[in-house]
Amino acid sequence: MTRSSLFIAACLTALAALAAGCADHPPGSGQGSPRTASVASQANRFGVSAKLLEAAANLGYNPKIVNGKTVFCQKEANTGSIIAQYHCIGAASLRVTLLQQRRMRHQLERAQDQ
Repeated sequence: MTRSSLFIAACLTALAALAAGCADHPPGSGQGSPRTASVASQANRFGVSAKLLEAAANLGYNPKIVNGKTVFCQKEANTGSIIAQYHCIGAASLRVTLLQQRRMRHQLERAQDQ
């Protein structure tokens, strides 16, 4: 094989590995996703309101139970790294995040109206 064919083969292998990693957890899959079962039953399971569960899903958070407490985890890629890590917050922190986003959205809407 020539160098160019080896390079192309290596690139295709890397692309296949990347695609397999992305397909590992497609959006809306997994046991923590409210889309896999009714939101009400998921809310009961995690001990939170259905409204909070839906808002968490809209932000890309998946509920999990860790040490008997419900946390909401989101996959984040650190700057300069290709390996994503999970960042988990509690229900209270998620409510604060949602409130801050609503306030920011409201301020932007008011600024656009002026």
